[in-house]
Amino acid sequence: ILIAFTTRGGIGLKGKIWILFLALLLSIVLIFSGCGSGGAVSSASSDEELPISTSNKPIEEEAGDPTEETLVTDNQDMQGEPENEGQEDSKVQTAKTQTQQKPPAKQNGKKDKPQTETKPKKDVEAPKAQKPAVTISIVGPEDIGIILNTTTVAIDENDTVLEILEKVTDEKNIHLDYKGSGMTAYVRGIHHIYEFDRGAKSGWLYRVNGKTLGEGVGTCIVKDGDQIEFLYTIDLGRDI
Repeated sequence: ILIAFTTRGGIGLKGKIWILFLALLLSIVLIFSGCGSGGAVSSASSDEELPISTSNKPIEEEAGDPTEETLVTDNQDMQGEPENEGQEDSKVQTAKTQTQQKPPAKQNGKKDKPQTETKPKKDVEAPKAQKPAVTISIVGPEDIGIILNTTTVAIDENDTVLEILEKVTDEKNIHLDYKGSGMTAYVRGIHHIYEFDRGAKSGWLYRVNGKTLGEGVGTCIVKDGDQIEFLYTIDLGRDI
């Protein structure tokens, strides 16, 4: 229509150019608009034909391969259902826990008696009474000094001072020389030191509990706890 209109002689050259430009522009618009509608129709038709996928996997993968389904089924048959297996394991653990928490079954229907029975106490032996004992020490002259430090000696009934002296010197391996017995017993030397070795007034004497007794060593009976001393004097006992 535009071309026919432009062929008429009533329009100038500039008008013809403008009309041709508009016709060209209109043709371009129609062409692009047609392409756009065709693309929309084709896309709509493609949307209708293609199945809708709800996952990111390709359609072929969603359709699934019957071979893969068979393999999956076989694997499930071989391995078992993991969910059921987990449930069974949990049930077994629960049953074990309940079994452990249950009290032990009563045997023969008898109740367990509380263990309150006490064993009979053994008769505690009374501590043995300590055997009677005395102490004895031996001190020589000044140049010799202590021959025997204070030593405890167990005594028997009716032991005399001489018998205690014999026990301790024999045990400690100390030399002892005496003569007589009973009332006539007399100590002549101890530790190889004899009477008169330090003068005419020197010799051995004894004391019991710090006292010099007038009876001989063979007749003086000792008692439990007595303290016996044998001393060497050089002045008939006045120097002690």
